[in-house]
Amino acid sequence: MCKRMEQILPVLAVVLLTIGGLSGPTRAQDVASTPSVTVGDTWTYVTEQGKNRTFTVTAVSATGITGSVSGDLHGTVQWDKHWNTVRHPHPKDGTYVASPSRAVLQFPLAAGKSWKETYTSETNRLKKEVTENGRVISSVQVTVPAGTFTAWQIRVTSQEEIYNKRSGWRGTGTLTTTIWYVPEIRREVQRTWQHSWRGKKPGDRSSDSGRASGHSKLTNYQLMGQ
Repeated sequence: MCKRMEQILPVLAVVLLTIGGLSGPTRAQDVASTPSVTVGDTWTYVTEQGKNRTFTVTAVSATGITGSVSGDLHGTVQWDKHWNTVRHPHPKDGTYVASPSRAVLQFPLAAGKSWKETYTSETNRLKKEVTENGRVISSVQVTVPAGTFTAWQIRVTSQEEIYNKRSGWRGTGTLTTTIWYVPEIRREVQRTWQHSWRGKKPGDRSSDSGRASGHSKLTNYQLMGQ
């Protein structure tokens, strides 16, 4: 029996070391690299209002991605290479433009990674100075209409200084965005957001406030070459 154990133990030790190496923090799947998207890649989402929104890649460069959006929005969309919005049709207020871009994703993604960015956003009506703090929470399972995926969960908190160019209203806002990004999909599969704000017009004695929330979930997608 002792001789038999002497034969087994070295083999067992090799197996355990191999398993330990595979489960360590250096695995490739523990880091999500900048996505490599292709012209023609398409993703369709459903919003909290039950409306569909489809994004299709039309051009890719070293610094960014250009696409079209159809469904409840129509027009051209521009993102940086991290999928952060630079220019996007706004559902109620013309075109949303962010300079340099909205920083909701910063590749490579890894659990615990955090970042802080500032940017200016503007629509026909509103101008915002934004400080954004993002953090990769963990890798989680998420189920959306398109299926069940292993995703990186990212949470971004945005502190806003808001100015209404038409009415003169000034105030502050907080926007919390949670994103579930899936590397093999090359894009997020779900996004939720909660927004609150408070401010007043010049001459007003009291301030007003408001809240809003929403989400989008992937319903189907098509990746070129797959």
